[in-house]
Amino acid sequence: MSPLEQAAFVKAYGNNVAAASDEDVAEFVRRYAQGEDLDYSSDYTTIMDAICMWNDGIRFAREQANKSIIDKAIDQMKIDINRGDYTAIAELLAMVDEKYLHGYISEE
Repeated sequence: MSPLEQAAFVKAYGNNVAAASDEDVAEFVRRYAQGEDLDYSSDYTTIMDAICMWNDGIRFAREQANKSIIDKAIDQMKIDINRGDYTAIAELLAMVDEKYLHGYISEE
């Protein structure tokens, strides 16, 4: 977690949970980001729960962003296919491991 993300988390925690002071949250997050083994008792339980939700939210946003780029690529492929231009698609598929291509192809 970058310092900017840490600051954003402290602010979000303060606005939405506030079971611990901003100073305690900032210190916990700093130590968490450094990989320290932390005591998750008392107020720290809510901070750790919030960090887990924060990380899940970031993961979800990244997945959505990836889906978005995949959807855009599929749309472009449809345009290329309608034009009869398979060059870019072939170049892209050349970078895919053959086992995945075999798995994609129907067995008929």
